[in-house]
Amino acid sequence: MYRTLLLIMLAFGPALAAPGLLKGNTPSLSAPSIVSQARALAVSDRMEGIAVLEDYLAQGKDEELMAVVTLEAGEQRRLHGDLETARAHFQAVTKRWPEHPAKEAALLGMALVAYDSGHASGNSMATLRMVPDELATPTMNADRYRILALQAEQEGAGTQELKLLVEQAYLGASDDPEVLARVDRSLAHMAPESERPDVVQPLADMSDAADEAALQRAQGSLRAGDMAQAKRHAEELLQNYPESDYIRAAEWVVMRADANNPYNPKTVGVLLPLSGKYAPAGGQLRDTLEMGFEGTGTKLVVLDTGGTGEGAKAQLKELVLKHGVAVIIGPLTQDEAYPAVAEAQAAAVPLVSLSQSPDQTDVGNWIFQTALTPEQQVMGLLKEMMDQRMARRFAVMAPDTPYGRAAKDTFVEQVMKRGGTVDTILFYDPTQKDFRKDARKLPKDLPYDAIFIPDSYSRVAMIASSLAYEEYAIGSFSPGRGTPVPLIGLNGWHNERLAATGGKYVERCVFVDAFYAEDPAVGSFVRLYENRFNRTPGVLDATAYDTAKLVAVAVASQAPDRGAFRAALNGAALSNPTSGGNQFDGQREVARTLHAFTIEDGEMRRIGDMGAVSYTHLRAHETGRNL
Repeated sequence: MYRTLLLIMLAFGPALAAPGLLKGNTPSLSAPSIVSQARALAVSDRMEGIAVLEDYLAQGKDEELMAVVTLEAGEQRRLHGDLETARAHFQAVTKRWPEHPAKEAALLGMALVAYDSGHASGNSMATLRMVPDELATPTMNADRYRILALQAEQEGAGTQELKLLVEQAYLGASDDPEVLARVDRSLAHMAPESERPDVVQPLADMSDAADEAALQRAQGSLRAGDMAQAKRHAEELLQNYPESDYIRAAEWVVMRADANNPYNPKTVGVLLPLSGKYAPAGGQLRDTLEMGFEGTGTKLVVLDTGGTGEGAKAQLKELVLKHGVAVIIGPLTQDEAYPAVAEAQAAAVPLVSLSQSPDQTDVGNWIFQTALTPEQQVMGLLKEMMDQRMARRFAVMAPDTPYGRAAKDTFVEQVMKRGGTVDTILFYDPTQKDFRKDARKLPKDLPYDAIFIPDSYSRVAMIASSLAYEEYAIGSFSPGRGTPVPLIGLNGWHNERLAATGGKYVERCVFVDAFYAEDPAVGSFVRLYENRFNRTPGVLDATAYDTAKLVAVAVASQAPDRGAFRAALNGAALSNPTSGGNQFDGQREVARTLHAFTIEDGEMRRIGDMGAVSYTHLRAHETGRNL
């Protein structure tokens, strides 16, 4: 029968190449935007596409689209190898929407699941032949024509008949590299490269994307559990594209395949400096993380990085290949952070960094960051200074360190975006004890609204004293001319000793932080922490605690692989965060609302406790003028 249908198609030309057209005027099943978005995500990460679809289904936003979205969720689950869930989605379409055109495609999906699981029957083959192309998804058409081509080859079909089927298979697979690779492996011998249509040429043959396509095939085979195939594709990339940007990722595929790709969804790896000069901070964060995971059934594997990048990379490798962790938390310092995030991205393992170092999530979509970043702090500081106090002109005195220069760059960029100016920028040696020489470089004749110093509270106090010694009007100190200028900074200022060491020179300063131990909203966390460790928590403890809670939410999802775990982490949320933010934003950083603080009458106060005061009103009060 099928060969008769093929002959009819061939007799009437390419316009009748799709079986569906033999049924007459069949309605087309177009893809809504949510499906198109999911397919685009699935090209690089199948589970991200699935997460978009299934989140949509859980919310039930538009009943008219539910049948099509459920169908696509089933198809993406099938392509991911989760056949039971795929079958459940397809069955839901047939039962809930029996009159919808998607029902025909759902029946085709169930037939493909039967083939994928090795339980195909005569009815399965009949379904592959009879469901109209325009009602099926492209990848369904790719796989059914692949199967039909192989079947026709076994039956001794002619060259022209086989060519028609092969072209249809490639056409359906053209937008999905993983499916295209499967079609190419099965059917390339039937369609020489010179005879394949240009629009369906396999990605592996495109010179500008060949290495990326090779990596996708290798990673796809790894996800499918075919270690030999994964290793073969990765080694082909290593041999054929030695200058590729994906060399390290291919090496990781080989290492994971050799280790049989261990994965334990309830095991979390932790990278911290437990020896060396950062050992006290590392040990403290380990304690906090352990407290955050209590009662979640999560197993923690904590390894010592020694505070070095090489140590972080070596221990990350052990966490992935030996312990099969689902996700990695850490590391802490800048020296560890950048090597570790690059390695985690290459390994395709989610990593949640505790380091404040900037731009870590730019490395790739496997990297998350929960630390309070300089960018977040600068934006919170300027919200207070420019939006509330109307400050517009600034000076910057920053330590000549990577952190200081990055903070300066972010500050200048954000001030200019808000219509302000930075008239003076000075860098100083942070190792010196006397800053009077640097203070003399700051002009006294420019009407600054504030001086930004992104440094620690102890150094800020010394710099403030040096400015006062050079008769600069700051804080509540005025040497006889000019209105005192407030000093402003980031969370390195947040220490009770700032008021005592800085005196009147830091009065009316402004700085920001994500954690305030006296805030009633975090009282339960503070009490739990103090009772357990006999010390008051700081912002690092609060962010580590929230990190544990966010990761525990993802652990509870029982993700079947790391791609699914990453999707769960993207969607994780907290109801009572301690460090100002409850979930990851589009850049995979925790978006936060910050606290602003000042020093008044020798005491540190949260500005919210005293009421927001506009900058123009403050200047009027200080000069005795009505502005």
